Amino acid sequence: MKKQDGNLPGLLRQKLQLRRSKSVNHLLSYQNILKYILNIISKWKKEFLQNSAHIFNRQSKETEKEVDLEKLYAKISQLEIENDFLKKSKENWAMRERLNIIDNEHVLSIRRQYEILSVNRSGLYYKPQGEKKKIFRSCGSWMSTI
Repeated sequence: MKKQDGNLPGLLRQKLQLRRSKSVNHLLSYQNILKYILNIISKWKKEFLQNSAHIFNRQSKETEKEVDLEKLYAKISQLEIENDFLKKSKENWAMRERLNIIDNEHVLSIRRQYEILSVNRSGLYYKPQGEKKKIFRSCGSWMSTI
């Protein structure tokens, strides 16, 4: 009987299950065996009736697999982009060279580029000021006395 059920479409399986579970005696035997209240069992039956077509339908499993595949493909493409970005860089480069690699127009965000290259982002916003003229003047007058 189980082999025959396996070859039937979802709606026909639903009808067969309904016929099997229609009798009240069947519900009462479940109540006595499991010691549950008849209302709980009838609630389970209602839930089964609402969702039984989806249980026997194999297409729902396929759509779940498709969603998982889409997530995996998105992750693979992200990793490929990051891998291509890292191919440009080398581990033995100095900090200044790694900072020069960072590209504002790249697909990866600047934050992610800094993470991948292990560079602190504080350097992104800092502009070197250079030495102050006042220091040079005082050094110049000091050097002339020597």
